[in-house]
Amino acid sequence: MDNINNVEEMTDKQFMEYKETLLKLALEKLESSATLEEDKNKIEKLIK
Repeated sequence: MDNINNVEEMTDKQFMEYKETLLKLALEKLESSATLEEDKNKIEKLIK
């Protein structure tokens, strides 16, 4: 992850907003999944 240094330099507020955005993205992906396996595959794709 190239932006890890940017995360380390964030304020607490910026980090919480960043984390909230990532969780919303993950939730959006999971809501359209039919199975847990599909959920897992979608999350793995987000990580890469």
